[in-house]
Amino acid sequence: MSKQAGQTARQAVAIIEKYGWNQGGWTGVDGQVCIRGAFNIATYGISAMLPSQAEQEFTGWMAELGILPKFGFDNEEPCLASWNDHRDRTKDEVLAYLNKFAEEHDPQPVLP
Repeated sequence: MSKQAGQTARQAVAIIEKYGWNQGGWTGVDGQVCIRGAFNIATYGISAMLPSQAEQEFTGWMAELGILPKFGFDNEEPCLASWNDHRDRTKDEVLAYLNKFAEEHDPQPVLP
């Protein structure tokens, strides 16, 4: 896992905080973004793109935690979008995981 992925996760948090959080699509009618859209904006400047390296690292980390649902022909691929879109998911939970990932991969100094 890379420091860059941690930095990108921090940017994704800032993007969700600025524009709001969305479920069911990369962006909402008022400009909110889902977790994937936030990673894409942080990486590419637009929301609807293929997963970035940072998003792939985050997805792998989440899969290692065992919390991502599976999808695909063989039901083996972890699905970040399905996790984001789960009806019981909250913005605070999304931000908590992004922040935890960021802190593990790009620790920030604690100032006195």
